[in-house]
Amino acid sequence: MGSLLDRLRSGGDPEPDLPNPETGLSKHDVHNIKRTWATLQADGETHGMQMFLRLFRMNPDTRTYFTTIKDMDEGQIKSSYKFKAHVVTVLSFFNAVVCNLDQPAVVEVLMTKMGETHRQRKVDAKHFDEIKTILMEILKKDVAVGDDAARSWERFINYMYQHSLSKKVDTKV
Repeated sequence: MGSLLDRLRSGGDPEPDLPNPETGLSKHDVHNIKRTWATLQADGETHGMQMFLRLFRMNPDTRTYFTTIKDMDEGQIKSSYKFKAHVVTVLSFFNAVVCNLDQPAVVEVLMTKMGETHRQRKVDAKHFDEIKTILMEILKKDVAVGDDAARSWERFINYMYQHSLSKKVDTKV
């Protein structure tokens, strides 16, 4: 049985660490993700831009997926309104996923659609792993989340990737 603080955070659930069978996330994980997402989102454009810039440094070939910035240097990328719009889109997507963690079917459809879009552009699964590494680095070093929240994010990203990297689910409305 969890502590009183854990029960309060999880809406009084006596088992806040029991994972949801659909998502693998416990109510404690969801609380950690939503709390730390709010911190990350408070300076979202900066963190989002840093995520992409770190990706481009880690794997310069990933720039080729972005025709508007593929030949730009970092300074030009940072000041590109088209690329900033992409960063805002990615942040909005993450926000939609985080806000709907209590609705796994919605999250799964969102992730599947995102996966289909990236597969159409021939984005390799290894690039998702690179983004995961970079996002975890941002959370730990830049946002300074603790180990408990970092483990929640690991589970969360794994859950998202389970659906974005698979080729199933009819997402037609």
